[in-house]
Amino acid sequence: MKKLLGIVVISFMLTGIARAFIFGSKDIILFNECYDLPKYNNYKTYKNSTDNSFDEWSVEINLKKNTVTRTVIWTDKFIAALQSRGTNLRKIEIETFPIISSNSRFVGAQVGEWEFTFDIKNKTIQTFHTKYKSIGNKKCSID
Repeated sequence: MKKLLGIVVISFMLTGIARAFIFGSKDIILFNECYDLPKYNNYKTYKNSTDNSFDEWSVEINLKKNTVTRTVIWTDKFIAALQSRGTNLRKIEIETFPIISSNSRFVGAQVGEWEFTFDIKNKTIQTFHTKYKSIGNKKCSID
């Protein structure tokens, strides 16, 4: 009887591990390969455009820690253009800020004058600048 109980317990544990491996952790959602809507139809078009100022722009949502981490890696061309105007910019920026609201589909966060609404179902990010009242929309891949 002990052996049978042990087999059942191990089976449940392995099933849970397999599900986590196949479906990924629902606690961490990674938005990457983002591009501006409606200006671009896909990430490849944006990446090859002259507007592209990022080598990488991604956002990791950690629902367990209740945080959003944005990682930006600027292109050398963009950094050089800013430096020619007297502005210095770090090549890599990593910034973590708290989630201010969430439900099963949306996550909201704010950093400074920027508000972010992440639509997990549609794989989009809406950005809003509170001072200038400007709205942007990005389509992304989700890992």
